[in-house]
Amino acid sequence: MPTLATIRGRVAIKINDADAKHASFDPLRLDHAIADAHIALSAMIPPPHLYVTNAFTMAANSDTFTLPTAANAGYVSFTQYAGEVKIRLVSDGRWLRKVSRSEIDALYDGVTQTTGAGRPRRFALWQEMDDDVQGRVHPRCGPAETCDLYVALTADDIRDAADLDAANVRFGRYGSTALVYHAAALLVGEMDDESLKLRRLNSGVVNLWIQQAQSLLQHESFRKTAVESRGPGRFVT
Repeated sequence: MPTLATIRGRVAIKINDADAKHASFDPLRLDHAIADAHIALSAMIPPPHLYVTNAFTMAANSDTFTLPTAANAGYVSFTQYAGEVKIRLVSDGRWLRKVSRSEIDALYDGVTQTTGAGRPRRFALWQEMDDDVQGRVHPRCGPAETCDLYVALTADDIRDAADLDAANVRFGRYGSTALVYHAAALLVGEMDDESLKLRRLNSGVVNLWIQQAQSLLQHESFRKTAVESRGPGRFVT
């Protein structure tokens, strides 16, 4: 996958801003445009999925847990879950069944016991104001339970990286090229007439590049969907 430095270089060439003597945008502005475009485009395609072994542990005699905020060691920002969350108990290899919070509450209605004797079989989730995802299980844990996770994740915010140049842009070829077009369009939209003339650009390229980015992003979405499809993948134009 490309790094932010690679994408930055491609964007600079696209907007004819690679000449240091006449550069309009410092690298920080380029990076912010790329990061904004990266999150915007990521929201339009299926999220990446991740299987994490030994992701977290439910405490003994507990009926609650917190999903890890760093589920993916490769991400530079805190984990945000994109909806799909599956939990597997390491102890017996069984997947818990996801139910609503109301169903879990109903199972505990009138129960005062605070010790567990078995293994959980159901779970429910809710998200708190600090973006942590909390969960509750039924039955209550007896011994502590280590759990694997299969989850969908939202886009990483590459601006949180300690080294922006080395930050990974988690797109395929179609998505990476769409990102270049989209970020370049954002930057050209900020240029005045003098800057456009200096770079031999026309403001009309903004709409053209946005359309190109959308077309490429559609193909990126088809590609990701085809991977999980039961039948042969097929791209459309």
